[in-house]
Amino acid sequence: MVIGDCIEISRSWLRQQLHQSEIDRQIIILDCPGAESLADWVEDLRLESQIGQCLIAGAATLQNSEEFAQVLLKALEVADSENGLPVAKWIVQIHTELAESKIWWDASLSATQGVIEILPPGEKSAKPVDVGLCPYMGLRAFGVKDAKYFYGREDLTQRLINELSQRSFLPVVGASGSGKSSVVRAGLIAQLQQGKQIPGSEQWLIKSFRPGKHPIQALASALVDAGTEEKKNRQQMEIEGLLHFGGEGFVRWLRQRTEPMVVLLVDQFEELFTLQEQETSKEHQKFLDPERQSFLDMLLEALEYAADKFKLVITLRADFIASCLKVRKLYEKLQQSYVLVPPSLDDYRQVIVKPAEKVGLEVEPELVEELLQQMNDSSGSNDSSGNLPILELVLETLWEKRQRGKLTLQVYWEKIGGLEGALDRKAKAVYESLDAEAQACAQ
Repeated sequence: MVIGDCIEISRSWLRQQLHQSEIDRQIIILDCPGAESLADWVEDLRLESQIGQCLIAGAATLQNSEEFAQVLLKALEVADSENGLPVAKWIVQIHTELAESKIWWDASLSATQGVIEILPPGEKSAKPVDVGLCPYMGLRAFGVKDAKYFYGREDLTQRLINELSQRSFLPVVGASGSGKSSVVRAGLIAQLQQGKQIPGSEQWLIKSFRPGKHPIQALASALVDAGTEEKKNRQQMEIEGLLHFGGEGFVRWLRQRTEPMVVLLVDQFEELFTLQEQETSKEHQKFLDPERQSFLDMLLEALEYAADKFKLVITLRADFIASCLKVRKLYEKLQQSYVLVPPSLDDYRQVIVKPAEKVGLEVEPELVEELLQQMNDSSGSNDSSGNLPILELVLETLWEKRQRGKLTLQVYWEKIGGLEGALDRKAKAVYESLDAEAQACAQ
């Protein structure tokens, strides 16, 4: 609707435009004189994805409607005429200018804050700005919020997307340390939330959890929506009540959801076998205890009776495939489709260099080549399954010991001791953090 020279737009429409934009670095300014608060707009338009986003909102008085815009422009005056201005510094300047003002304003900045730079026309930043954010995961798996730093698995991510678009059950199988959880979370799920690969997938409900010792309870907890503790506790009790009816109750819960599709990620699916309490009597011993069998039956029934509403993704260590094959219904599902995660990446160079660029770090070319050589040598060995975690650990350690925003070969050898040195240092730190009894067990 057009009113005078103004165009009225809805918050949901604007969010959709930002979400579907091909631009990976956004600066959004909301200057709304007379508005009492723009907090809801800031919260709704904030994107948690691979997009680097700076969102600034302000509400000056109607009597002085240009005040906020004037402050924005004045804060830009500190920009270097050659190198531009990182938005993080711009926001600090805005805060300084508005210190004595009664203007309501707010700013939201994604984790790629140092990447977005306000540059002079036609100019490029001569030198990256180290913003103090570590883009490497160490021994942790990548999560959805880390997708902006996730590189080297583009082909595999695309294959997972293609498979999930065509079927309801997607087992992702690989060796320990091959990056199964990372590619599902930071690759597949992050792409689904953007809605660019599968139309409408940004509206899907996506939940994830690990089975643990009590998988049905863990599932119920994962299905709870956000809210107050009281509301979440009440909702979990209701969900557990439904799950008490097995597959029928789970299907009923699925049918109650308003989202077009529910995607459930069961990470480290092998915990169904590693954490169960086996019966002591061999005569009565079962391969899966009753709770785990009920949990598995529940998921498989949902795949059968709610395939139009439900998709199941699991990550599974390759050495537990044999355990899965002993469960007939699961064996039949696995036989139909699964995706193997190769032990090494397609492009280690991207894993090293691209995340550094995101946060304004320099990586010495000699260091890149040395790391590539060592990773390639490791890939040729009998067991290269743990290459990615070790590389991420080394890069995280290099970041901790960076010198003026630069990762160097000298630090890699002299202060870290290469790949083996980084791993030894981490193992020693973990061991020393244990109490005497745990240290004896670790030995």
